[in-house]
Amino acid sequence: MGKAILYIAMSLDGYIAGPHDDLSFLDDYSHGQDQPNKGSVKSFDEFFANVGAIILGKRTYDWEVSHGYGGAHPAPKFVLTDEKSPSGAAEDVSFTNKPIKEVLEKARLVAGKKDVWVEGGASVAQQFLNARLIDELDIFVIPTILGAGIGLFENISPSIRLALIANNSADGLVELRYKLNDKD
Repeated sequence: MGKAILYIAMSLDGYIAGPHDDLSFLDDYSHGQDQPNKGSVKSFDEFFANVGAIILGKRTYDWEVSHGYGGAHPAPKFVLTDEKSPSGAAEDVSFTNKPIKEVLEKARLVAGKKDVWVEGGASVAQQFLNARLIDELDIFVIPTILGAGIGLFENISPSIRLALIANNSADGLVELRYKLNDKD
């Protein structure tokens, strides 16, 4: 069985997006097919090659669809929401209001030996961290201070001890890989 991995980028001050869901601080470190992978220390393609399923929140899903990234990640997706499934959603997208532990179990079943990417957003990451359902965090720290926005680690309780398993840097970008040290 693969790992549940929170793979995400944040500003130096801990925001995954600026005010109004602004992600422009990520532009210089884009991993899109149209742009070079400037400064990336672990390529997205390398990470994604071992992803068998994705879990994300409805807000992240809606942002991706509205910005043309709806089919960018060819893996089954589990969208956490209380809303009904929208018409026109891709076949590999499941909308669910099940408890996150059940969703992760289903995602792991679908992923087989591959990993499950807990994509985010912040609320989803916080729920999975608080429930100790994340096996590894792979965090890319962008050398930008936003000062406001959507904080990745707000609402974490109780505190979580981590063990560093890898760190890399290139062009100002820092990759930090951790496992949960206090996971049961």
